[in-house]
This record gives sequence, structure tokens and C-alpha cells, in this order.
Amino acid sequence: MYRRLSRKEKLHLIKKIQFGEKISKVCREAGISRTILYRWIKSYRKADSGQVLRQAQDIARMRAKHWKKLPAKVENKIIKIALKNPSFSPSVISKLTYVSQHGVWSVLKRNGLNLF
Repeated sequence: MYRRLSRKEKLHLIKKIQFGEKISKVCREAGISRTILYRWIKSYRKADSGQVLRQAQDIARMRAKHWKKLPAKVENKIIKIALKNPSFSPSVISKLTYVSQHGVWSVLKRNGLNLF
């Protein structure tokens, strides 16, 4: 299954290439295409590494403030209910928290609780 790489992992791959490893070998080990890696290298060259890390922090902050994101209190309430009663389905939890079933499912999936 495809797994999105973090900024630090991307920078680590770019550093490997700068130290002389072959691009095809790095891509094969990471499970990514060479085209994607070339894009990362291009964006890395445009900005210094400090700026790239600051951008990652800004992106994380923006995701936390997204207008569609559930408030932390609601997410915590969903998680508590799911942990207390693992037999509850997302539809039952949605009725208790007044959140859509999809919203409940997303919170459970994000926290690794959707396998109960």
C-alpha cells in the first residue's frame, strides 16, 4: 500500500543522492518513482533546507486549522467512546456525538481504531 513520505524522509532521500547513491536504487528502496524524486530535488534546490522544514511546519499548522476539521474535543470524545465500547459501530458513535458516520469513521481510521 502506498505510504506518504514526510518532509524529513524526503530530505533524507535527497541527501542520499547527494552523497553519491544511484537514483534508481534509492527510488526502488523507497518505493517511489524517479519522476517524483526529481521533482523533490528540483523543489529542494529552489529553497534551502531550513526553508523546506519551515514550510512543513506551516503546512501542518494549516491542516490543524482547516475549516472542515472536527474540533479536538469532538475527536477526543469519539476516541473515548470507541475505546470504552469497541463493539459500537460508527453509526452508533455518530448518534452519540452528533457527527456524521463518515466523520466518525475518518477519526477512527486516522487513529488506527477502525479495526475493532
